[in-house]
Amino acid sequence: MMKRWMNYTYIFVAFLILLPSGGEAYHASLVVEEETIATTAKNGKLEVHFIDVSQGDSIFVRFPNGKTMLVDGGDREAGKKVASYLKKAGVSKIDQVVATHPDIDHIGGLLEVLDEFKVKKVLDSGKTHTTDTYAAYLKIIAAKEIPFHIAKERQKLKLDSDVKVQVLHVDRNEEENNPASIVLKLTYGEMDILLASDTETKNEKEMMKRYDVRSEILKVAHHGSFTSNSQAFIDRVNPEAAILSYDKNNDYGHPVSKVVARFYHLGTTLYSTAEAGDIVVTVTKQEYEIDADPYMPKFKPGPIEKEPTLNETFN
Repeated sequence: MMKRWMNYTYIFVAFLILLPSGGEAYHASLVVEEETIATTAKNGKLEVHFIDVSQGDSIFVRFPNGKTMLVDGGDREAGKKVASYLKKAGVSKIDQVVATHPDIDHIGGLLEVLDEFKVKKVLDSGKTHTTDTYAAYLKIIAAKEIPFHIAKERQKLKLDSDVKVQVLHVDRNEEENNPASIVLKLTYGEMDILLASDTETKNEKEMMKRYDVRSEILKVAHHGSFTSNSQAFIDRVNPEAAILSYDKNNDYGHPVSKVVARFYHLGTTLYSTAEAGDIVVTVTKQEYEIDADPYMPKFKPGPIEKEPTLNETFN
């Protein structure tokens, strides 16, 4: 997309608007709220909704205590779909919006959501961008005075005392948007859900070094792209179920057949928003249920790839 100098100025002004008044330093506005969360569980279940937004990501989470989180919102055309989906789910306010990175297929639909719903706070990767969509995103946050925070690695989001939500990766200093992405891991009892956004293979290596990434459910990174989803990472996560979010008519070849084959040979059950539409995962502390038919690839997966050695994995 064409870069325009006016966008740089616009974004700079938008960031200034987001700064706290009274002469406080910029970094002071980036501290994440550590509020106390009530523990009045409503039904003892964690709901994770993978909304079909075509070629993009949007994930709605309803916690056992009733609090809500929206991770990304698809592109601008998807905004009305996401807003409608949330209203049908009985949502009137969102406790936490997470913008994993500033690509339009992740933040575009958030403009509609931020405009129509009461949003208590926004967590952002801190990675700036030069598009009109990104500038509009910052402008509406400033206009509605929504608390705006930059994610930090290892940070825990306090939304429900029974559910651990931790940032496993974010890097605002990356040159490109995808490797700057926020990666979240949700842990509820014995169940783990890894939301990998558009993170890349180099980030996967770092996460494997620093964290236990094993998870029952994985949101496949970058719509099933070859720039993510390394054999080593998929093997380490070892998901029972994996969700692919993409448009079946996309121009990128997503999901890449090699990536699909990696899950196939591992025995992971794949689900696809392109095939199944909206996918709802209901989680208790011991088990989960997925309300969708599995995705069956329309090709014969290739041979199992050689598993890398420990040295190869962490080079």
